[in-house]
Amino acid sequence: SNSINSNSINSNSINSNSDSDINGGKEDSLKKKQHLITTLALFSTYFAVMGAKCALPSTFALLTSNTSGLKLTQTQIQTQTSTQNPQQMMAHVLTISTCAIAFGKLILGPIIDKLTGITCLQIALSSLMVLLSIISCTNTFMVFAIAWVGVDFIFSSCWAACLNAIHHSFPQEDWASCIGQLAVAARIGNAFSFVSLFLCWNGVRIG
Repeated sequence: SNSINSNSINSNSINSNSDSDINGGKEDSLKKKQHLITTLALFSTYFAVMGAKCALPSTFALLTSNTSGLKLTQTQIQTQTSTQNPQQMMAHVLTISTCAIAFGKLILGPIIDKLTGITCLQIALSSLMVLLSIISCTNTFMVFAIAWVGVDFIFSSCWAACLNAIHHSFPQEDWASCIGQLAVAARIGNAFSFVSLFLCWNGVRIG
């Protein structure tokens, strides 16, 4: 009877070990899938953000042309000596947007730490979608300028939010590779925006 009891105990321990191995394997597989989905989401997010961000300044010549559809002449600022031309007005917008980036990096960091990077990325992407839609639809310079500055302000939070998401979603040994993937996404998004503009510009000229 003692041998039977010991055999049953051994069999139970083997079954429990096998069950724990199976559960551990499922958990590892689930974590790998979650990490893969998070990696793809962060990569596509920063690719899209950098593509949109670099596309705006690269269209400077198109925006200041007479065929852009943007009503610059109605919002020209009169001074005592002269009237600002479209290039000068756009330069002012770029100056303000650069200050917005610096201001955003200064104040949005603590907010990202408090809300977590993933939540901030969700808010940032939703806001960017709205602002970029406004830019694509408006023909009023003031509305365009405010939306552009808003895009740059929100853009300043995306890198920090992505890093925060990496720190909360991946083990420490994977941080370097994930940050490297973000850098690659940024370069690809940058190149994609300029190549797309080049092809569209040549298509317009040929057409």
